[in-house]
Amino acid sequence: MAFFRRRSAAPEGVIIDDPALDDDALRVARDHARRGDWHPAEELLRDVGDDWDRRGHAVDVLAQATVEDAGWADQWCAERPADAGAAAVRGWGEVHRAWAMRGADWAENTGSEAFEGFFQGLTRARGLCRRAIELGPDDPTPWVAMLWLAIGQEEPQNEFRRRWNQLTARDPHNRLGHIAALQYLAEKWHGSHEQMYAFARKATGPWAAVLPLQAHAEYVLTEEGKGFKHAYKVADFWKESPEVEADIDAALAWLGGSEPGHAMALHDRTVVGYALAQAERWADARELFSRMGNQAYEYPWYYQGDPLKAFTRALRRAY
Repeated sequence: MAFFRRRSAAPEGVIIDDPALDDDALRVARDHARRGDWHPAEELLRDVGDDWDRRGHAVDVLAQATVEDAGWADQWCAERPADAGAAAVRGWGEVHRAWAMRGADWAENTGSEAFEGFFQGLTRARGLCRRAIELGPDDPTPWVAMLWLAIGQEEPQNEFRRRWNQLTARDPHNRLGHIAALQYLAEKWHGSHEQMYAFARKATGPWAAVLPLQAHAEYVLTEEGKGFKHAYKVADFWKESPEVEADIDAALAWLGGSEPGHAMALHDRTVVGYALAQAERWADARELFSRMGNQAYEYPWYYQGDPLKAFTRALRRAY
């Protein structure tokens, strides 16, 4: 008589859509700022100092909090006109505000009014980011915002490279800068699949093993967006490509070392978990999901529609 082990029920998954990720102190400072009190944000950036990894993440999260209302950031800049942190938040915030006007859809699905607001916002953001660079010449953070401006304002690659060089001269392994640069070099923006992959494989940061997996996600997204024939071509890409398999193995080896401690660690663990699920490496996925408390950041799960539904499907397969 055969006996079969009943599979345990998959745990409930949690999708984190807060860009603060797992930084509670940053979340508190951001929430105070939204209520009009920017002093905790000022103190947080002062305490972070020149830890560019933490500072960049904090400025980005605070900047995103200006999208609906930038009044608190304007007040901060008015009362602290020489504060480089305030200027960086306001400048990057205007970049986020411009992208929010455009929306996240493909260009052909974006209306002329949205594009007009987008380009006007980017023009305002450029001046604000330049002010942040003047006040904090050693800070790489405003240069990350300048990379997103390069994407939106369709800057040629020589100008992108100039900004990239300014960023890496201040912080060669800037995680947020690498995310922005990968987007610029992606085919859907101003590069090609070849340029994107070459960039991803050349990265040398402590989290460098994650970047090729992000490139794979962007490649599949772009090809699927071209129509059925292209979507069919990449249907089994994650499962059948020896290159993908090697890249996933490299990322798992990275995670098998010391626990990542950089500000975007949750984001990067999520990318690895997403890749494991797409490749249907369920044993590895289950182990990683469990280590993460069955939580994941929304990117890149939202490339499959509703991120919670996509993540839940993966949990059911993994468990």
